[in-house]
Amino acid sequence: MDTGGLELNLLKPEKELPKSPGLELIALLARGKRDLQQIRAYGIPLTRALEALRQTPYDAFVEARGNRLVWVGESDLQEFWRRVGEEDFSGAWSLYGSLLPGFSSPLPAFQEWLEAERMNLASALHHLALTLPPEEIRFQSDAELGAPKDRERALMAMLLEGEALLRQGRAKEAVLVLGQALGLQEWGGRGFSGLSLALLAQAQAAWRKPSKARQTAEKALERARDAYTRSRALYALYQATQETPYLEQSRAEAGRANLRFWLEHLLGEPG
Repeated sequence: MDTGGLELNLLKPEKELPKSPGLELIALLARGKRDLQQIRAYGIPLTRALEALRQTPYDAFVEARGNRLVWVGESDLQEFWRRVGEEDFSGAWSLYGSLLPGFSSPLPAFQEWLEAERMNLASALHHLALTLPPEEIRFQSDAELGAPKDRERALMAMLLEGEALLRQGRAKEAVLVLGQALGLQEWGGRGFSGLSLALLAQAQAAWRKPSKARQTAEKALERARDAYTRSRALYALYQATQETPYLEQSRAEAGRANLRFWLEHLLGEPG
């Protein structure tokens, strides 16, 4: 079977992917080697998954090493995380997209992982954007919104735009852009993400709408599933209420998760 040049594209699928549960297996492996017990903990029936892979060229890139399985091929998901680790925003942004777009697994434990990983992708990219000047972020987000490649990238472009406007002190404009982001999520039949709500709450607080900001931030905190979103929601609560414990909690969350770019901003707050 010819496998030359085959790449596993999970963010922007270009070729037909294996059927479930083979798809679930290689998605997990693309995030790192997994022991067999861990694979089964995600609800993946290993024998059936390997059988599904044997019907595809992707089978050649799954290797057994002791009690672990390893993906040894190339993957856009692995490359995305490599760019994040190298603090290469432009490279990560060029790869960014929804993980397994449109896919919903019949395996509940895997589906829970998938939804969490989708949030991790978004939060990692948004956090990395803090390394660049807001003018550069706005340039890249405006370019995406001028010719959006898909809904997920358009949504992220709005979140990046809102963040950049906040950093420029343009709170009212940020509220408008982030409100559009919520509209895009609603139109797509999705619930509002914790990150989009946290950013909107921060913009509302900066626009001197503290009561509204607090309500939005509390909703963001309820929906937060990752450290970056929780820290942003807690910071928005601090901005809305001026209650120092929220700032302290936000700093603690960012510190535990090593969110150093965001933490630098938080440490600059007088509290």
